[in-house]
Amino acid sequence: MSDAPTPPASVPPPTDPTPRPRRVDWRPKLRWFGAEYLIVVLGVLTAVGLNAWWQGRQDAAREQAYLHQLVDDLQETRTQLEHTERILALQGASLGRLLRPYRSSSRPPGDSVLTWMGSFVFLQQPAFVTGTATALVETGDLNLIRNDSLRTAITSYLGRIDRQATNN
Repeated sequence: MSDAPTPPASVPPPTDPTPRPRRVDWRPKLRWFGAEYLIVVLGVLTAVGLNAWWQGRQDAAREQAYLHQLVDDLQETRTQLEHTERILALQGASLGRLLRPYRSSSRPPGDSVLTWMGSFVFLQQPAFVTGTATALVETGDLNLIRNDSLRTAITSYLGRIDRQATNN
């Protein structure tokens, strides 16, 4: 046998390796995007919720301040009405004293007649204090009052005061 080398098997010549298109795995990136999106959305919703809560507290405080002012206004109106009522009672008593001598033969002293007549000089109209109620309606803060019947009562009260003022 001969020691002759055997021809090599046919090996294809080396070719330029063409890069295979790389396959991108989007799943981890999509999860990361979803987590970031969730964090941002939760942050915004938390901020909106906290803002609404804080605004609600401020509105409740303003409502309480308005209610206290309304009570003060009504108490001042009541005081003025009571004062006017006392004056009218004094005037009624003075009128009785003036008319009584005309039914009898005795005449009262002149200075007493002048004093009784002097009580009629000051006919005072009571002043209704409506500043707070008017401010509530004009500024739109009436919506701060959560009680529907109280809101209705405030506007009704202002309407009656306006009608009373136009009738006088």
